[in-house]
Amino acid sequence: MANANVPVIQLQGIGKRYLLRQDGRYWFRDLLRRATGHRIEHNHLWALRSIDIDVFKGETVGIIGENGSGKTTLLRLLCNVTPPTEGVMTIRGRVAGLLELGAGFHPYLTGRENLYLNGSILGLTKREMDQKFDQIVEFSGIAPFIDQPVKNYSSGMYVRLGFAIAVHIDPDILVIDEVLAVGDAEFQQRSKSKILEFRDLGKTIVLVSHDLTVIRDVCSRAYWLDRGEIREQGGIEQVTSSYILSFASRLGFLTLSRGPVTLVFEKGKLILFWNGIELTKNSCLSTFLMTQTSWLFSEQAWWEVENSSEWRFTAVGRWKLIPVEQRWTVELSDEDEILWTHELRAVHDVEFTNDTINLRLTDRYQHWWTGTQDGDFPSEFLPSAAQRMLIDAVDDAIGARGFQLGGLSVPGISLQARTPDGLLVFQVLNTESHLRSRDLQVTRAAGMTRYPAGTVLQTQVRIRLHVTGNGAEHLTRRG
Repeated sequence: MANANVPVIQLQGIGKRYLLRQDGRYWFRDLLRRATGHRIEHNHLWALRSIDIDVFKGETVGIIGENGSGKTTLLRLLCNVTPPTEGVMTIRGRVAGLLELGAGFHPYLTGRENLYLNGSILGLTKREMDQKFDQIVEFSGIAPFIDQPVKNYSSGMYVRLGFAIAVHIDPDILVIDEVLAVGDAEFQQRSKSKILEFRDLGKTIVLVSHDLTVIRDVCSRAYWLDRGEIREQGGIEQVTSSYILSFASRLGFLTLSRGPVTLVFEKGKLILFWNGIELTKNSCLSTFLMTQTSWLFSEQAWWEVENSSEWRFTAVGRWKLIPVEQRWTVELSDEDEILWTHELRAVHDVEFTNDTINLRLTDRYQHWWTGTQDGDFPSEFLPSAAQRMLIDAVDDAIGARGFQLGGLSVPGISLQARTPDGLLVFQVLNTESHLRSRDLQVTRAAGMTRYPAGTVLQTQVRIRLHVTGNGAEHLTRRG
């Protein structure tokens, strides 16, 4: 049995250098220079440099970074697909890897033949593969095509088969590159569940994904790669939040900061951070309209920032499919308070059923409240349906109590809303399992209503962070 204090993956000063191919027009010149003893200068690219990583038995570690940062190269090293150029790499245990699409498959062999081929490469006997074969095929869901050449498989079928092999051969270390980026929602959810099951068995997992929701749900630590070097490492919330903030800054997203609070506006949604920890998730703080035939989300609109300052901005969003203009004025009025005026203006006569403001929070929040009620969010997320804890609240505010994260007290949060006209319906939701978040919603429910051109519907929203208390008491105390 491995010593828990000894890393099962240990990288010390690892670097990987690739030779860049020269322009083919000069091959004859280079051939003559070699023949006459002259030195040929080559260009090199360091895909990784000075990489130090320790992963211990039973850990699930995420690798994040932009395209070209060296993530896949790192996983190739771990799977012994390519050797490092420099440094010392120690792997203790059998590694199973699912790298780029179709890696390890022979295109002209059938799915069945590729299963046995991969099993033999990983050290399994034919008898062991015979015992696991039915389980692998059942999990992959491609039984009708298992005797077809894999060159005829779709991208989703490739991933299904590759992932099924990787998780059923009982490796000590599982290395996965973007497996959940391909395939339908049902397969993605089953894959995530299988990874969590694998983790609960005490296996070691290294996961690369651009989907930070998956990284946060599965991993406990993360390494952020930037241009082949480790830019940051640490707890999952810390590293992923730093990555998001850096990404927002480099892409020019509008950012407001005051004290511990940072608010990022990105194309129709607001991402909320407190001391560098993201409190929101997925669609973050956003809005949507429901018409007779469809849902229109604020992220689908085309947005233009009209004006902005250090603590305040105004932006206008326009949908292509409906003559409605939305105007957001957002202000950090204090270190723990966000004021948001949300307006809808009918450009032409228009009909819609309701408009909703949605605050989507991380699932680390466990308890919800109103001024008169409170309860616990369900610990389980249903596969295909949201779970409503509260409907038609008479209070004008809802919220979630804070939680502890690595010894740090993360604040509770509340959503308060008022409108000059119409009935507001407040709801507390658990989303379906694909999203895995806690939603605080406020909806202007008017039924199917026709609004003449020029009509303006306004909702005043106040969002507060409650550093102490359960939130409802704090809200009452401040008015």
